[in-house]
This record gives sequence, C-alpha cells and structure tokens, in this order.
Amino acid sequence: MLSRISTSDIPGNPSLSRLAPRIAIPQSRLDRVRGAGVAFVRGTLLGCSRRDLADWLVCQYAPSVTPPLYAERNDYPPGSEAPLDDAFLQSVIVEARVRVLELLADLVVPWRATSIARLAVACGTVAPERDACGGVAYAPVRLTRMRLSQRVGSLFIADYLNRSVDYRWVMMCCGCGELAFAAELAHASWCEAPPEEWIAFTPAEAIHAAWTA
Repeated sequence: MLSRISTSDIPGNPSLSRLAPRIAIPQSRLDRVRGAGVAFVRGTLLGCSRRDLADWLVCQYAPSVTPPLYAERNDYPPGSEAPLDDAFLQSVIVEARVRVLELLADLVVPWRATSIARLAVACGTVAPERDACGGVAYAPVRLTRMRLSQRVGSLFIADYLNRSVDYRWVMMCCGCGELAFAAELAHASWCEAPPEEWIAFTPAEAIHAAWTA
C-alpha cells in the first residue's frame, strides 16, 4: 500500500538524485510508468488518431499516475466545450512528441535532469510516494490543467528519478519509434531496422568526460 508524502517528510530533505536509486516498490509499477511514456513516443511516430490518443489516455496514462497530494484550485475559468478540430489535435500531438524527445535529450545530461526533476516536484507534476517498507519512489501526478506534453513528460521524469542509471544512454529506433534504455536495443519483432537506424540521445558519460577532461 503506497502513501503520498511531501518532500519535507523526507529526513534531512536530501537531493532528489540520492533518493531515487533506492526504492522498495513493485517493479510492475515502475514498468507501467515507463511503458506509458514509451507507448506514446512509439505510437505517435507515424501519426496518432483521436481514438488512439483516447485509448492511450485511458489505458496507458490513467493507470500510471496518482492524484495530487493537495486539493487543486477550483477558480479556473471553464474550459471550452467545443470539439477539437482534427488538424489542431494533430498539432497538439506533434508538439507533445517534439517536446518529449527534447526532454529525453535533457534527461541524459545529469545537471539538466536534476534541475528538471526539482522543478517537476516543485510544480507538483511528480511526487514522492512511500510504501509500507519505507521505500521511496516517484510517481507522475494527474493534474486537471496539464498540457499533453506535460502529462507524457511527467512519466519520463518520474521514471528518471526512479531509475536514473538507465538514462545514461537512451536510444530510439527510427523504424518503429521504440525507445531503448541503458543501450538495450530491443524493439518490435516486425521492425527490421538495422542497428544504424537507431539514434542515440547524447550519452551522459561523454558529456561528463568532456567537462572533466
């Protein structure tokens, strides 16, 4: 049973990077969070329909997120009830995909990732949770007013905080859009893209070496 905690509840309030690696939480929960983000990146490679997006939000995103720790503001102006134009919806999806890929490029750079993670926790889009054994892990938070890019991004930020070692090297297959973490090149069996069709986000080790040389 997981319970929500605030950052101030953590003894000494240590840095986020020190909290993330040691967790006592079922691996399936971690896989579900990462899987939802990966599914969005993969599924939007060749376009995404209104139905596809709805299915992803209900079947992939919703089971991976947690409600906010504190009550949200209720004084926002009402949103428009007019149906979204298909062209506008596609532009939202494309923008979200671009922003998420830019986020992944930042998450492999340690000092950028730390700032992004701290901001996400401060804004409440990612929050720490504690299990019955006292282990701490991070979960994406479902807020009412979030852009699609923020919803997808919160999945990867939480995943980074939980398994930051995997983000030392992140790659994406140009053929099927599958993401590979920790340089493990595993993707859809139907995709016949050769290894050279994988593109690598900037590896953290190379940047660290360049700064310390």
